[in-house]
Amino acid sequence: MSEQQSDRRPAALVTGGAIRLGKAIALSLAAAGYDIALHFRSDPDKAAATASEIRALGVRCQPFRADLADPTAIPTLISAVATHFPGLNV
Repeated sequence: MSEQQSDRRPAALVTGGAIRLGKAIALSLAAAGYDIALHFRSDPDKAAATASEIRALGVRCQPFRADLADPTAIPTLISAVATHFPGLNV
């Protein structure tokens, strides 16, 4: 493992992470030191508010909008997440 990789925090993609159970999972992972790729479907304001809460825990968080009911949206989401969080762990 390179020095750069060893200094990088683990990162997690949390689907439905802006509200309810997904938000709780995202906050829990962030509290454990994970950077968060925060997926949301329809409410950018809630996603932004959740992302702010997560960043306040001292980790990176980037919201990503996608409708996972559309199979063509999934590869696009994964590609966007991989750009921001190379070496995604969870």
